[in-house]
Amino acid sequence: MLKAGFARVDITPPLGSVITGYFEERRSKGILDPLYLNALAYGDGEKTNVLITCDATNLAAGYLNKVRALIESETGVDKDALFIGATHSHTAFSVNTIDPERNPGSVFEEMLSRKFADAAKMALDDLDDAEAYTAQRETPEQISFVRRYVMRDGGIRTNPGYGNPDVLRPISDADNTVRLVRFKRAHSPDIALVGFQTHPDVVGGEKYSADWPGFVRRYVEKDIGGVRCVLLNGCQGDVNHINVKTPSLLPDVPKGCYDYRYSRRLGRIIADTVRDIWETGEKRPDGKVFSAVRAVSVPTNRFGAEKYEEAKAVMRDNVENGVWYSMERLGEARRIIQLFNTPESINVPVSVQGFSDVLFVGFGGEPFSRYATEVRRAFPSSFVLTGCLTNGGEGYLPTEEAFAEGGYEARTSRFTSALPQLIKNETFDMIKRFGLK
Repeated sequence: MLKAGFARVDITPPLGSVITGYFEERRSKGILDPLYLNALAYGDGEKTNVLITCDATNLAAGYLNKVRALIESETGVDKDALFIGATHSHTAFSVNTIDPERNPGSVFEEMLSRKFADAAKMALDDLDDAEAYTAQRETPEQISFVRRYVMRDGGIRTNPGYGNPDVLRPISDADNTVRLVRFKRAHSPDIALVGFQTHPDVVGGEKYSADWPGFVRRYVEKDIGGVRCVLLNGCQGDVNHINVKTPSLLPDVPKGCYDYRYSRRLGRIIADTVRDIWETGEKRPDGKVFSAVRAVSVPTNRFGAEKYEEAKAVMRDNVENGVWYSMERLGEARRIIQLFNTPESINVPVSVQGFSDVLFVGFGGEPFSRYATEVRRAFPSSFVLTGCLTNGGEGYLPTEEAFAEGGYEARTSRFTSALPQLIKNETFDMIKRFGLK
């Protein structure tokens, strides 16, 4: 019989630590709400998986490889049965190899590793008999928007700004579906695994916050009662909360929607949808628990290496002199500078796990929403939740079309246009090996 367990651990760093997510350095000056690890353990009596979401902006694969090895050594759970994802809150922290000077520090990183192990142990200790139910529904109003737009000059821009008269249309449509896996437990509080997908870049500022994922967890637990909630942020690399055609929908929130109150609003809408579908779920059949993790070797983008000195000058002008440059220009300059510490290929982790016909697919970066769409189309009989920044955070994972179109994400990605097909091939092969359809 299926068993499921839950754990939550506070991981809020000390004040004064670096908050990542933008081009300028920010240091934390307070706490709007704590940052957490949220762990779900589930097993069938023979095999057990652990899924952990972390309120972090980014966690590098090299760091998470060590964390997974630690958890394996202390719990006996195979490291390839561990699915660890960052929610990508832009008012949190990163542990990465791309820009190590902006990491929170070795003492915190060691403590965080221990807390990952604690969360896994506590979730395993909490295992109880469970039945699984799934449900999904679109939010009553659109709250996630593709952030890449076709402009009048034929170019593609990311976040072109409210009311920009040169915007023609978004490049594609966003997925506003809330997906729920409910673990109905025999003797313990139920567990809600909630899937949604958009950039948690709503709050801004210099205080820690889990952004809208934190609000979703709190509201679901308060509204339903006797439930524990885990939020899995999906393929969010090309979507955010901003509708460039419409000003803020809250009269007391300034135009721009970078505000704690707007984050609360997003969390409220998602949680309301969870509440509305809570009792409507379809019971999933009993089935085996499965898991696998693969490292996909992807060639890196070496274009522009000869412009190293120019790129350094751009970043220096922006950081030290306050000279304004577009997101595209700054991102490309950062990528060129990082080329000197970037090998000719990088391993991007792809993680697949689940039970019965319930499938969790995680990508080791910021995947475009098309990645999730293609998995669901290829395996229509499975209930699919996807996760960004899973078992690693190696940068943007654009589509083939996006590499051809250009724009911020494609120009700043560390990879060549070979990336999407390599990731797709490995992902589909992994899923097929488990017999899912």
